[in-house]
Amino acid sequence: MKILYLAHSRLPSDSANSIQVMHMCRALARNHSTVLFARPSSRHDSGLKSIFEYYHLPEVFEIILPPGSRLPGFDSINSYVWLFRALKNQKPDLCYGRHLKSVAAAAKMGFPVLYEAHELPKSRMEKLLIRQICKARSFIGMVFISNALKDEYTTIFPDLSPDRAVTAHDGINIDYMDRIKSWEDPLPGRAEAFRVGYVGGLRPEKGISLVLDIAGLLPEVDFHLVGGSKDEILFWQSRSRGMANIFFHGRVKPWRAVSYQRAFGLLLAPYQQMSWTKKDGRLAVVRDPDRFIGNSPLKYFEYMACQKPIITSDIPIAREVFTHGQDAVLLGENPADWAHWIVRLMQEPDRGRVLAENARHRALEFTWDKRAEKIMTTFDAHW
Repeated sequence: MKILYLAHSRLPSDSANSIQVMHMCRALARNHSTVLFARPSSRHDSGLKSIFEYYHLPEVFEIILPPGSRLPGFDSINSYVWLFRALKNQKPDLCYGRHLKSVAAAAKMGFPVLYEAHELPKSRMEKLLIRQICKARSFIGMVFISNALKDEYTTIFPDLSPDRAVTAHDGINIDYMDRIKSWEDPLPGRAEAFRVGYVGGLRPEKGISLVLDIAGLLPEVDFHLVGGSKDEILFWQSRSRGMANIFFHGRVKPWRAVSYQRAFGLLLAPYQQMSWTKKDGRLAVVRDPDRFIGNSPLKYFEYMACQKPIITSDIPIAREVFTHGQDAVLLGENPADWAHWIVRLMQEPDRGRVLAENARHRALEFTWDKRAEKIMTTFDAHW
């Protein structure tokens, strides 16, 4: 089968979506001819080989990256011109993607489509496009990143048939992870201090406020945050002035992020219903009870593969992946509870080791290859 994977990811990039897309294409390419349609980043100046090297992946699938338009403001139009050209030239047996507009365009042109949903529709237009995709004669099905997200979609779109929907959590490439060693350069902070790590974006919903609150309760522990834009780092640094145990490392290449994870004694994934807002013209954080957290965090599976103790927020998606007390610790939003468990795992290394070993074993169930096989097998009857 010839698959055209439709993404909006910029390549190369340290973003979780670009990592997910590249690894999924590698997994699909094991049994199918696969072509990835994405967008070039400003770093793309050394040919496609450099992109595969950036993600430490073999060149087993093709990549199409539309060049930017020479006319200001025409990049989007130019991208769709290239998309239609790719559909016409590639003549794929399946268009599989997580970029809604591209998948909708492919369905409109009569190509078989699989749409992978990572979040709820944000507008009436997005809902309309999803309905159009589902009603298309060439519609194969939808892939959901979590059961929580699938449940929300079936409520919004009651006509979505159960046999056209499958949950497939994010995955991990164990061999790739195992080739990456722990960070060898000296880390900032105290050499003798216990190191707690967080790796990922620094948006409010990632729980950065909670990390700072926990750090305030544990001055004897060093907290390292890897990721985030310069503006985000500056914001959180302003919120943590006077705290000598908080260290921001900024964005790094995917393999470096893994090496950092291996260097920490414990890893955090503290999701919260929080969002950015503007207050008196300045960036601020506000509680957002309407925020739906239904994605399948890539960091879960990287953390698990790194075989480190994990503490995460007790949210529906976490319960789909972890069992509290068996392969992770699941907690609410009380910083004191998080601080308590960090100290407990510091003082009871055997307990932490068991959690980490169980998490590593659980990670073997979530490889990209198994994910791709599950998706393709589920829809066998609809090709």
